[in-house]
Amino acid sequence: MMSKLTAMLRPPPSPESFVLFIGYPRSGHSLLGALINAHPQAILSHELDALRYIEAGFSRKQVLSMILSRDRWFQKREREWEGYSYQVTPDPDRRTNQTLVMGDKKGAGTTARIGKNPELLGQLDNRMQCRVRLIHYIRNPFDTISTMSRKGPHPYGQGIDGAMKFFSELHAINTDISSSRPGSVLTVHHENLIGSPESVLRELFEFLSLKTTPPQIDRMKELIFPTPSLSRDSVQWDSSQIEFVDRLIDSSPALARYATCARPTPV
Repeated sequence: MMSKLTAMLRPPPSPESFVLFIGYPRSGHSLLGALINAHPQAILSHELDALRYIEAGFSRKQVLSMILSRDRWFQKREREWEGYSYQVTPDPDRRTNQTLVMGDKKGAGTTARIGKNPELLGQLDNRMQCRVRLIHYIRNPFDTISTMSRKGPHPYGQGIDGAMKFFSELHAINTDISSSRPGSVLTVHHENLIGSPESVLRELFEFLSLKTTPPQIDRMKELIFPTPSLSRDSVQWDSSQIEFVDRLIDSSPALARYATCARPTPV
């Protein structure tokens, strides 16, 4: 854990909004985090785990300073992570605008922390002293679970059954968070971002109260994959596992768009 002294060395900006991701491992939310961070008035750290520091009692100033430090660290890595580049063509206004939004992209880790300590969001509200916005990022659960089963991370070991269990637990927590904070949670579907990037990005930045220009959106769109990765057939599913995910989809408005998607071929 970064020391409190290190976190206080550089005065941070004073944002109007603080944003966190909630979600699932292997969902593709690193892509959306990079797109937000590409906005000239936003700084979003990659995998800092900001709630860890809120829980440990770090101050607003310290957490914001760590976000700046983590972002500089990621930039030194040329924004490469697990074989992917998340480098967006720099905006010429990047260093001349006031920073209005700061936050962290941790996704499943943030959801898991809130599940263990539901009071964390209230602590975050009190500590940050600004609007808190949450982004619930979802990828097709068959693809997410398939990739989780092969690569992790999750607490139930590799394999479809363990990945399904963890996905289901996270989804229940995310559903509770969304229902308890109406107007403060935006659900974004990975496939919508890829298929209709301009409309999704405009909705996203409106949610964050950030203005965009057509050139900014065009630069962001350059990073978006042409098609989603369909990993559902990269592992073997049996009929009972497919039925489990189908029941989860049927019971969740946030997953309803996947009711008609192609299913894995059972073995």
